[in-house]
Amino acid sequence: MRFLFLLLFPLFANAIDIDAKAWAIADGDGNVIEQQNINDVQPIASITKLMTVMIVLDSNQSLKEVVSMRKFRGINVTRQKLIDLAIIHSDNDAANLLCKTYRRGYNACISDMNHKAQVLGMTKTEFFDSSGLDNRNVSNAVDLIKLLGAA
Repeated sequence: MRFLFLLLFPLFANAIDIDAKAWAIADGDGNVIEQQNINDVQPIASITKLMTVMIVLDSNQSLKEVVSMRKFRGINVTRQKLIDLAIIHSDNDAANLLCKTYRRGYNACISDMNHKAQVLGMTKTEFFDSSGLDNRNVSNAVDLIKLLGAA
């Protein structure tokens, strides 16, 4: 089965024209089919959460574990629920708590995100936080195709 990746900066397109500063359409092997300004480095916002979740999953920490002694918004949550909230609902607090409860701590989580980016060949990507609220979290369409392929 083949997939198409469509990456847009900002994430806005309509059926006829793509109105974005940079974008790429790639096949499932990461081969770029169409593109514009594919090498432009820009803030990636909530796309950051995908790398956060990948690092947490790579750590093999229990997904059933309640991750904090404190309650998250009035409820106890498992690591799996935080992953769901971070990915499906783009929840910043959930992404931050995933890194705060990472086995080696928050700073190690961010460091591991940057290391994984380098291992994946994402040379124009850098992370400073787990949620994407920090505008210094940057990448380009070339690197994000690599991230989506790994995910």
